Amino acid sequence: MVDTITYADYIAGSDLPEVKGLMQKKLPSQILMKRLLVVCSLVVCVAATVVWLSIDSAHKVSSSADQLISHHIPGLSAISTLQSVMNERVIQLYLYYATMQAESGEQLFW
Repeated sequence: MVDTITYADYIAGSDLPEVKGLMQKKLPSQILMKRLLVVCSLVVCVAATVVWLSIDSAHKVSSSADQLISHHIPGLSAISTLQSVMNERVIQLYLYYATMQAESGEQLFW
């Protein structure tokens, strides 16, 4: 039985049974490399997913802003104009009935 196996024997593929058994077993460094590869792959996948979600979110925000600017804001400004016209009418009606009351001496309902 061989107590120590040299790296040269391992690489050369020696016919010693200890070297063959060692070659069939996975070395700790090989296991570590595979684990690191899996972890790195997972990190890359998570990073790609985060980037994709960020880009998709940016596109959604951009399209929502375009809709707001092109459709909703003009509609809201039209509603605001209509409300200001209606408020002006209410003021005119109030003044009309206030002057009618003052002329006739009657009291208003409100």
